[in-house]
Amino acid sequence: MIRLPRAKPTTWIFALGVLLVHLASALPLQGPLHADELYQYLETPFRALHGYGFRVWEFDRGTRNWLLPGCILGILRACEAMRVSDPLQQLLAVRLAEKLLFLWGLWNLVRACDLLAGRRAAWLCALSVGLLPLLVLATSHPLSEPFSMSLVMLATLPAARFTRQPLLRHLALCGALLGLATVVRLQTGVLIPAFAAFALAQPGPRLRALALLGGAGVTLALGGLLDLWTYGEFAHSAIANLNAHFENGAALQTQMGTQPATFYATEALRHLGPLALLLLAAALWTFWRQGADLFALPALVLLGVHAAVPHKELRFLLPALPLLLAALCLAVDEFWRRRWLPVGAALLWLASAQPSWRALGTAPSTGTIQAARFLSAKAELRDWCTVGTGCFGGAGYFFLRRDVPFHEFASFPHIVAARAKDPGVCDYVTTTTIGVLPPPPGAYVRVAHFDGADVFATPEAAKAP
Repeated sequence: MIRLPRAKPTTWIFALGVLLVHLASALPLQGPLHADELYQYLETPFRALHGYGFRVWEFDRGTRNWLLPGCILGILRACEAMRVSDPLQQLLAVRLAEKLLFLWGLWNLVRACDLLAGRRAAWLCALSVGLLPLLVLATSHPLSEPFSMSLVMLATLPAARFTRQPLLRHLALCGALLGLATVVRLQTGVLIPAFAAFALAQPGPRLRALALLGGAGVTLALGGLLDLWTYGEFAHSAIANLNAHFENGAALQTQMGTQPATFYATEALRHLGPLALLLLAAALWTFWRQGADLFALPALVLLGVHAAVPHKELRFLLPALPLLLAALCLAVDEFWRRRWLPVGAALLWLASAQPSWRALGTAPSTGTIQAARFLSAKAELRDWCTVGTGCFGGAGYFFLRRDVPFHEFASFPHIVAARAKDPGVCDYVTTTTIGVLPPPPGAYVRVAHFDGADVFATPEAAKAP
């Protein structure tokens, strides 16, 4: 049972404001941040529920655990049971569940800051983590990184409680939540030894850290049993994922691409501005002063591991971002208490956070989703064709909701050649508006235009109502 602490009315007003900001950000239609959002965490549960849809190679090879897609599948089943079949309404249900998990994690992270440093640090944490636009946007999209990040945030409160009440159940709960975060996204597992180092640094018998490892082991074993049920082998997804990165690393890098060692530094500066430098400086300063602390050490470990991996994406660092912000809040609070330029430090922190309000401030294009919705209303639709965009440009059967064949072509002349052999194919074609040459005159006419996507139809199909 969650016990609400006593707080001033201004605290509850601020909490309500954060809640409204996050719930409002989940309401408007948004395009995908990454193809994984569509195909791993929407299309895969949809296919399991309805029996048709795109097959994703990660689940064909078994490199992903079914915990997160299974939870989303449960949400979709619940929506169907309540006769909510519209894909946008079902997506809203998934987003609201993701938002509630994040807000629960934010509650725990703020209370952890309160236990470790006091109310001022807690307020700074609530402001920076709760209203950072990058996190507001990221937690509106069903990806493994935001879900794993929220579970890591949940784990900080029992770890902070252990500093006040050194009870083994606090470490066990912390480890169990970190284990769940690892099942959702395997790379988050590097945080488990970092949190164990924090437990070892606390006064008292060092063997108590085994409680954290034991809690993580229990949830990791449950994830392995889920693999046994879904893939027929215990811990299959973890083994297949590690094999893909180590035994077949060269092939995987060729498929997914590699980035230079400076990728994360340049991307962090572009999206967060000077705040990125302050986050790293605060983490290093906290680690230098305290050693194995609750926020800086796990964040630095995660940053170091991902920096060493050839394939890099900014979203991979999401689980570390709230920890870095919490470490910065504790550092600013200490400067304030020691009267080391308190006003200057706070203003510098607030000013440096402003670029992040503009970075990622607009959601990706929704055109491909709207194009799929447009086609779903066509009763005469016999197949689904895309030009130069692949299935990503088509937005997935989750939005189409029609069990028809899918065809992908490199250009419109290829479609014209296919129709010369079989006039019954490709009555409708969806494209993106970037880098796709228009169709030959007379072959197709544009029947719909959306932000970032077009729908073309043959002259005969265009006359249909």
